[in-house]
Amino acid sequence: MSDIFIIVLLLFQLFHHGFAEDTDAMMKARTETLRLEKLKYSIYRTPSDDHQNCRVSHLFDVLSGLFIWNAHAYTLVPLVIEHMMKPVGPSFPRVDVDLPTAEMSQAKLEFGWEALDFTALLSQRMPQIPGREAVTALKQEYWQEMRKRANDAMFGPFPAIEYSSVRMEDWASYNIAV
Repeated sequence: MSDIFIIVLLLFQLFHHGFAEDTDAMMKARTETLRLEKLKYSIYRTPSDDHQNCRVSHLFDVLSGLFIWNAHAYTLVPLVIEHMMKPVGPSFPRVDVDLPTAEMSQAKLEFGWEALDFTALLSQRMPQIPGREAVTALKQEYWQEMRKRANDAMFGPFPAIEYSSVRMEDWASYNIAV
């Protein structure tokens, strides 16, 4: 009886990878695709690049239809990815950017930053699109989280200072002693 149980556990182990929504390997591959597409749009293009100009003008039409109170990073990034990356790869997932947290994987953090950077790059070509500042601000938050993780990986986390709510601290004496 225990043999059957062990065999069943071994068989279920084969299907374990199917339960993950997005693995880190999938996120890294999508990040690379996003980087390549961003590189195509970041280098100078001639006016004869009709396909690229057509996609950007279509995106401009979509984004200029947004109301001012609905134009923020959480709306702009999914629209940019949907209209610019879906034609490149139809299997490209829907992107939802959130505030960066410590629980995010490194691959998801990099993917979110690349999506925000791609959106910021394309919004530079469209100065009258509302919400560009929100994309830049969220991109900076992602960048700060990535810098913090790189710093923690190289030098270790900074020690947290415990503040006592009961007694008053004499910070001037501490500074003189140091």
